[in-house]
Amino acid sequence: MSFIGSAPSFLAANYKLLIPILTVGLVLLLRRIIMNWLRQNLMSRTDANASWILAVIVVICFVPLALVYIPKLQTAGIPKHMVKTRLELENEARRTLVQILAGIVVIAGIYLTWRRIVAMEERVEVDRKRVEVDRDGQVTDRYTKAIEQLGAGSLTVRLGGIYALERIARDSPDDHWTIMDVITAFMRENFRVRRDMETGEFIEQFPVPTDLQAILYVLRRSGQREHQQEPRRVIDLRETDLSNSYLGAISLRHSMLCDMNLGGAFLDGADLEGAYLENTNLQKASLVRACLRGANLCDANLEEAILREANLINANLEEADRTRANLHNAVLRNARLNGACLHGASLAATVLEDSQLFRANLQQAQLIGTKLRGARLDGAALRGARLPGAAFPNARLGGTELKRSDPRKTQGLTKL
Repeated sequence: MSFIGSAPSFLAANYKLLIPILTVGLVLLLRRIIMNWLRQNLMSRTDANASWILAVIVVICFVPLALVYIPKLQTAGIPKHMVKTRLELENEARRTLVQILAGIVVIAGIYLTWRRIVAMEERVEVDRKRVEVDRDGQVTDRYTKAIEQLGAGSLTVRLGGIYALERIARDSPDDHWTIMDVITAFMRENFRVRRDMETGEFIEQFPVPTDLQAILYVLRRSGQREHQQEPRRVIDLRETDLSNSYLGAISLRHSMLCDMNLGGAFLDGADLEGAYLENTNLQKASLVRACLRGANLCDANLEEAILREANLINANLEEADRTRANLHNAVLRNARLNGACLHGASLAATVLEDSQLFRANLQQAQLIGTKLRGARLDGAALRGARLPGAAFPNARLGGTELKRSDPRKTQGLTKL
């Protein structure tokens, strides 16, 4: 009896501690009851958002009852004759209870907002992945269809396949180099070099096949919008016949171009820096202002090729045939031309400073105004060469043949 009699006074003394405990406990209990009932009767186990909504509705209905009866429970130990004091304490308890409930509402609102943001981010991520999967599927379908068109017998269908592959490479940068590999493999397979069975010389194609020229246009445009996020890969065109083709301003840096037939090709302004052109036929090709810096042209055939103002710095032209080639204003600084054939070549105003020309054939070459400072011409043949205005300071001329050459107004040259 003493414990029962002291309960009201205990509640009155500790009401501020009991209010939040009772409120939170009641909310959690109500939510648990509602969730269990909904799972058993109305909804699936994965849908819990509705239970939160109903729990909020129940709490809203509970608040008025709590504001009426909890303060009365807190003031139950106050004598009945102290009506004014009792009412003041009840009102104070109600204000405290309202503040507590308001704090709970604010916290719940923050929590629900956070959950909504997380759910929205998850939906966005799921939608993004779905879009990527759909796009990859579309790219795969387009790619498969384009490959089928590329192998078709009809020229029109092949052209459609070529331009479809270009569009895919532009729309999907991740597939850019894969498509370039497919296109160049098609070129190597279908446009291989042909040689004369008796002489072994290259047989040039004329006119250039329409689908081949279309592929070259694709390669030119691909080089102009080269993807910077991925290191440039090597394009392999070995033993491909591109004779008489239009390749102006094409970018084929560090590409494998060995044993190709580029006879009569138009390569003005082409970027061939570091390209491998060993044994390649460039006879009568036009390479005006082309960049061949560091290119390997060993044993290349440059007979009657036009290389005016071309950049051949550090290029390797050993044993190359440049008979009657036009190298007017070309830059061949530090180039290697050991054993090269430059018979009758036009080298007017060409820069050959510090170049290696051991045993090079420069007979009847036009070296008017050519700069040969520090060049190594040991054993070179300059018989009948025209040398007016050529500069030979510090050049090495041991064993050089200068018979019938025209050394007028040369600098640093003593006729041997």
